[in-house]
Amino acid sequence: MYRAGAQPVRWLFFLLLSANAAFALFLYFGPSQGGGETPVQQQISPEKIKVLAQGPQAPAKPVRVPAACVEWGPFAGNEMTRAEAALAALALGERLSQKSVERAVGYWVYVPPLKTRQDADRKIGELKARNVTDYFLVQDSPKWRNAISLGIFSTLEAAENRLAELKEKGVKSAIVGERADLVKHVMFVVREPGEAITAKLVELQKKFPGSELAAEGCN
Repeated sequence: MYRAGAQPVRWLFFLLLSANAAFALFLYFGPSQGGGETPVQQQISPEKIKVLAQGPQAPAKPVRVPAACVEWGPFAGNEMTRAEAALAALALGERLSQKSVERAVGYWVYVPPLKTRQDADRKIGELKARNVTDYFLVQDSPKWRNAISLGIFSTLEAAENRLAELKEKGVKSAIVGERADLVKHVMFVVREPGEAITAKLVELQKKFPGSELAAEGCN
């Protein structure tokens, strides 16, 4: 998880630049051949040169450098909706995409299953009254039906931090539990974000405990 400060922004941005530059140099010069000989040592002998009739020559193809991307996530449920809304404010257009991933979830913060749907709705009303808007009502699992998920996290530390935030808001019924099932999540992908957008992503990441930013090559 990234922390506040200018250093993470510069680190992530220059990591993107370095990846692009290194790949461009590799494509341009190529790997050494012939036991480490230099290009000068690999020159063709003059006597083997044949003069060919000159004709139209195709223009040299430019070296294509793969784009660098930043991935942010993973998100599920209401957190995905919040993150999507936050990214919409950046007006990224076609540079923003998303991909589905399955993750083995480590921990979640939740209100244990309530007896009826009416009880669950009543509890959701109490959460809203305490300004808790990140929740997901579980309905598709017989074991966890009418439980209220308040966050899914890959580490126990992140889950406990979320629980502490909820207790400060007066939520006393939430607990932390382990989860080992595979859950579908969404990763948001920003293509060639640049330093300014990278800085904004770092600021957004701090508002979503458990989310991560990573520099990756674009597919």
